[in-house]
Formats: sequence, structure tokens, C-alpha cells
Amino acid sequence: MTNKCNARTGRCFSRFTTMSLGGLLVSMLACGTGCASMQPTLEGVSARVVDIDFERVELAIDVKVRNNAFMGINTPGGRYSLDIAKKPFLKSDTVPPGEFPAGGVGVITLPAEIRYADLLQFYEAVRNSAEMDFHVEGALAFEVAGQPMELPFAHDGKFPVLRVPKIKLTKVEKQGFSLSGAEIAAEGSITNPNVFALGVSDLGYRLKLGEIEVGRVDVTTDEMIEAGASGILALTCKLSTSAAAQGLMGGSKLGSAELRANGAVVTPWGSVELPRFE
Repeated sequence: MTNKCNARTGRCFSRFTTMSLGGLLVSMLACGTGCASMQPTLEGVSARVVDIDFERVELAIDVKVRNNAFMGINTPGGRYSLDIAKKPFLKSDTVPPGEFPAGGVGVITLPAEIRYADLLQFYEAVRNSAEMDFHVEGALAFEVAGQPMELPFAHDGKFPVLRVPKIKLTKVEKQGFSLSGAEIAAEGSITNPNVFALGVSDLGYRLKLGEIEVGRVDVTTDEMIEAGASGILALTCKLSTSAAAQGLMGGSKLGSAELRANGAVVTPWGSVELPRFE
């Protein structure tokens, strides 16, 4: 800022103020006639998982916008739609509010909740899919210096479908007998069918041998199973000296074995309880 003074009168004025007001007026007049340089520009679109469980996945679509105007602007309106596997799934005629500072970058976050039950009505492939393709597109409506402006956007990506770990028993045998009961040992595997690593250290297991419901089962396995990988299960348990256990000690064969997991798995977005199977 420079000050200019009149030597005769001694009065001074600010040249910076005069020029700034003049520039502001010229800019506003130029924008009123369609100034393209004031148009907001798209910096990028990305998608992220906010939350996930065995019933739905919650996505957030982040639309990053640069405000090229000399004043802050907000988002008075907009629209967007989401297609899954090239089929329409979600449509909204509103977007959340947002603020964009002068000459800066702001983000509008568009929510999208996808329930697996809704997907099953239209996409048979979801039954065996660990992830699905999606396409989102829309437009944000701005008002800059009284002039309406629209900014289109689009993005393609994939979202995960959380799947229950697969458990397989490969070997079950009697280890020995004592006065307290029969000792059983089993071997198997646990497979992670998801596209991300899964923590399994919080899981518990229930073993059933024919009609015999085994109580406590001690399991040794990996704490984390990588995406698409398998871990080894080593189980030991003891049958009390009930009639069923005595049948085993008398030489009866073990019935068909079934192993089920309960408890929670750990995803990159938090802990999720397994569905309950009765």
C-alpha cells in the first residue's frame, strides 16, 4: 500500500485502496458478462470405505474442487447417481453443503450406503463376489458473484463385500482317554475370501461330532490372514465321561465333524461380529 499526499493541502489518500476497489469492480463486471476464469475446477474424485459389516458397506465419495474466484463460495445444489455393475442403484437430487475459500480447495463428501440385501435383488454375482464395480457421476451447482455455474464429475471404482471366513476340517481323531474323558485332536484351515487382511484372533470355535456338542475347544491359528490366503487350524478338546464319551472309549467311531466360528473378525475399518448361526 502506498500513500500519496497533496503538498498544498496536506491531505493524503491510499493508492492501494483505490486500485483494489477498482479492480474488484472490474472483476465483478467481467464475471457478470461470463468470466470463465471464475469457474470452479475439479481437482479430483476419490472413494473410500467409511464402515462395513456383514449387512452393508458405507462409502464416502470425496469431490475435491478448486475455487478460482476472489471470494468464498458455497454449494447451493447438485445431484449424483451411483451405478453398480453397470446397473442403476442410487440417485440423489441433493448434495451435502460445503464451503470453498477464495482461491482455495474444498471437498464435498457424498454418502452412499449399499446394503447387500438390496444388491441380491438385482445382482446374483454378489453371492460369490469379494468386491464389485461401481460408477458415480453427477454435478455440483455453484453461484459465483450472482452467476450460476455447474461442475460435472465422474469416478469409477470398486467396493468390498465383507465375507465370512471359510473353515474346513481335514482331520479329526481320538488322542487318548483318561478318567476325566476322551481327548480329541483336529486339524483344518481357515481361509480369508476377502480383498483385505482379516484379523481372526478374537474368534471362538464350536465343534460338533455327530450329535455330540463339544464344550471348550482350544485352537491355535494365525492372528491375521492376508487377503485370499489360508491359515492352519490346530484344535484340541476333551469330551467328559458322559454316555457319548464312553461310547467313543468303547471303540465307537467319531461322528461327522462340524466346526463353526463365533465372535468377531477385525477389518481395516474395525471389529465386526460374525453372523449368528443356530
